[in-house]
Amino acid sequence: MSQPQGESTQALLAALTSQLQSMTVPPNISAVSLKLPEFWTSPEVWFARVEAQFGTKNISTDQTKYDYVVSALDVKTAEEVQDVLVNPPDANKYSVLKRALLKAFGKSQAQRDNELLNLDGLGDRKPTALLRKINALNEDPQSLKRALFLSNLPADIRSILAGQNFSDIQKLAEAADRIWETRGACVQQVIHTADSSPPAPVTIEAVSRPRFQPQRRPGSKALSTQAVCYYHSNLAHKLVAANLGANFRPCCLRETTMPAWQQLAIRINQTRFLLSTAYQDAPT
Repeated sequence: MSQPQGESTQALLAALTSQLQSMTVPPNISAVSLKLPEFWTSPEVWFARVEAQFGTKNISTDQTKYDYVVSALDVKTAEEVQDVLVNPPDANKYSVLKRALLKAFGKSQAQRDNELLNLDGLGDRKPTALLRKINALNEDPQSLKRALFLSNLPADIRSILAGQNFSDIQKLAEAADRIWETRGACVQQVIHTADSSPPAPVTIEAVSRPRFQPQRRPGSKALSTQAVCYYHSNLAHKLVAANLGANFRPCCLRETTMPAWQQLAIRINQTRFLLSTAYQDAPT
């Protein structure tokens, strides 16, 4: 008789387990009353609030969390992560969407460091609030030291180093030294070349030629006088006739893609030519 009694006990336990499972509210049902705050462009804080709400509602399924985050995005925000929304992954949808939003709207550590270096003082905050702001922007002294170092370098050197990933700031400084030395050598070479090759004398014919167009290589851009001031546009013919046409880039050009050291060298050449021309044109 013990065997039938054991079977009845197991049947009773199974029935009780089934009742308990039916009494447990599924995550999808508990999530009906959940309304996430509309996404704002401070994704770290926003996700902290969202995940706290997920915890209070016992929401743990990946698909449910993904769906609720998508429903909280406005049109402009959704466009920034449309590749994830249009082609969501088969698994870990929520994690992939979260990373995409953090990448699109979160600040990199370099941006945080720059903001920290440009703080506008206490303002209307309490000193403790200012300290919290500083701690939120940077908790790594090394990255802040790197940002401070880069901010004090010349712009052309800083632009070269900005894309380099040096974990050791000493190696970053050594790389800056190499760029600095190369930069200085290039400027000295240009100045030396200008000293050893004085400009040819300007003839009246070359200056007065009305429609002179210098010969240039195929594909090279012609000198646009529309972006040049009146003074330099009249001077252009003299510079071309003096064999400086290839290097002629007046300082008043609106756009330039040349490095700063090359612009400096060209300005030195132009200044020397202007001085020599003024000396030749001076009345005797």
